Amino acid sequence: MLEYVEKGSLSGLLKQYKTLSADLARFYAAEIISALEFMHSKNIVHRDLKPDNILMTKDYHCKLTDFGEAKKIEENVETVIEEDD
Repeated sequence: MLEYVEKGSLSGLLKQYKTLSADLARFYAAEIISALEFMHSKNIVHRDLKPDNILMTKDYHCKLTDFGEAKKIEENVETVIEEDD
């Protein structure tokens, strides 16, 4: 079950408005970066970040969703980036 988020996704917002002002783009970038910094402080990487997975609250704040591809990174373990062939 997911929490109801009134304003839909960032993808829907982009489809509706086509472009965002520089100030609005900076606002959303800061919110997304803040969420990612928090997750990284807990050693979690999202791995599926896209506008469809960024939901908008009634106050147009961001919430990340869809953690199906997320991964908990063990401390003191070297991570190798896998490339798709």
